[in-house]
Amino acid sequence: MAALDPAVLCDAERCVTEGLFEDAWVILENLPPETTSSMEADRLRLRCCSELEAWKAGIEIASTFATHADPIEREAAAEFFIALANFLNSGGQA
Repeated sequence: MAALDPAVLCDAERCVTEGLFEDAWVILENLPPETTSSMEADRLRLRCCSELEAWKAGIEIASTFATHADPIEREAAAEFFIALANFLNSGGQA
């Protein structure tokens, strides 16, 4: 797998930090195919899923992260599932 371009990742991370989740999503979705499944990109993508209510895509990523050995991925999964639970508790449908 090719390395993820740090400048692209930085740009997507900046968008997430600034609350520009749709912009970050577009950047992440336009990554070259060989870099789209990097952990760094998936963590940002998962954050976007929560904010954009892209629950099905988020469940897919978070389910993988939930069983990952790295605490950073498990924490990202937990945060996503908490956001999903709050959404469902408020009457939303995933």
